[in-house]
Amino acid sequence: MSPSGVAKALLFLALLSLGGCGADALADEPAKAPPGVDATNGMAPEDPVMVLPAAARAVQWVVSQRRADWGWGSDTAHTVLALRLANATWFAPENLEAQLVMKQLQMELVLRLWKHKELPLSAGHLAVNVMALVALCKDPRAFYSKDLVAMVEHQEGEVDFEVAFAQLATCTAGHHVRKSRIRKLLDIISDQDKIHSVDTLSVVIMALHCAQHQRRHDLRRFIDQAMATLLHQQEPDGAFNSNLHSTALALQAMMASQLAGSWNATRAQEYIMSHQRPDGSFGGLFDTNAVLPLLGGRTLLDVAIRRCPRVEEDTVDQEDAPVDDFDAPDGVPPVPTENPDLPTPTPAAEVMANITYILWKGNNATENFNLTFSVPVNTSFLTVMKMAAEQDERFVFSASHWGNGFYIHTLSGAKEQKLGYWFWLLYRLPEPPVPGTKPDNKYVVGTGVQETLVRDKDIFLFWFHQI
Repeated sequence: MSPSGVAKALLFLALLSLGGCGADALADEPAKAPPGVDATNGMAPEDPVMVLPAAARAVQWVVSQRRADWGWGSDTAHTVLALRLANATWFAPENLEAQLVMKQLQMELVLRLWKHKELPLSAGHLAVNVMALVALCKDPRAFYSKDLVAMVEHQEGEVDFEVAFAQLATCTAGHHVRKSRIRKLLDIISDQDKIHSVDTLSVVIMALHCAQHQRRHDLRRFIDQAMATLLHQQEPDGAFNSNLHSTALALQAMMASQLAGSWNATRAQEYIMSHQRPDGSFGGLFDTNAVLPLLGGRTLLDVAIRRCPRVEEDTVDQEDAPVDDFDAPDGVPPVPTENPDLPTPTPAAEVMANITYILWKGNNATENFNLTFSVPVNTSFLTVMKMAAEQDERFVFSASHWGNGFYIHTLSGAKEQKLGYWFWLLYRLPEPPVPGTKPDNKYVVGTGVQETLVRDKDIFLFWFHQI
């Protein structure tokens, strides 16, 4: 191998470890492709996990459907939740429209609570309001003196879907999922005499993932069982139940289960994207709201990992003790009582990081632009990239998901090209770079964009150039 070939091979090995950026294949000889990578060209598969241009058009359509009172009628909570997951920056404090929408959400919920005797709140409706409030960094446990999480916890739900959605809502709100509640979810998926609804299975899978993330139960075998049942119902064209809503929920369950790059997920993505209309919608508001989180690369489970000021966690009682055996008989769980004399937890001050995100295109950085952000310390750089793309279309990107994380292959309209060795490289710099001047290789980020956590005064440079 020539000296230049050796250098390229070494560079290939270094870049391959990045996981979320840079080149996949520069070696002179083909190497065995990592999981989820096309061995014919060494590139990550073209399965868009984040379809931000499509999201922008869908968000615009949803906003255009708003009523004169700044809400969406009975769909306000669901719509706010979907918008928040698809486009977090739309709810920035300076956006007056968004602030009015949030006020309308709260007013509608207050009125429903006030008239609960005439118009009772179902477990499902209450649960989606809880998730919308949590996504907006509002505490549903202290909503005008009402603990909405406790109210959801005390409702049984009339159908399995409501039972599952209620548990997903309470878990994403930070409430410890009780052993008895987990058993209810397991009963839903283990009943062999019942035809499992795609919607219910999808939400059960996300609810179990949320409980699993609390690191108090090992639920992997149950999740795998439910996922196998779900995937068995996928149709040849990638759809579930031949409709968008069910397909969107199933795809969210797959993403939560880290199957975003699988054949099943790819076919479901293609089915969903083929149904976007010229006006940006996916039909009616109901279906569009189901698809919106996916267009931002998120699922309902992402409500649980929001970046908000922290509050004190719930006290763990004996019922919440770690459980290994879910086949043991279950006792009747104690019903928690409300104590109005307890003070409302005070949010702790969030430590913020001021960062700069720069894009260069071309060997001489003939195109360069930047944005600055103030975000909580330890925010994922992938989150920063999403925020930038939502704020400025020049930062729009496309990514694929593979075994090593997210792979950024297209950014600001420039797509990686194996021919000629044009690739995107990500640097974390201690000071502003000089356009066109190559930073030292020691500043190349050695982790994927999702695993890279920001620090105060960080300067991130994504450079598209010939290497």
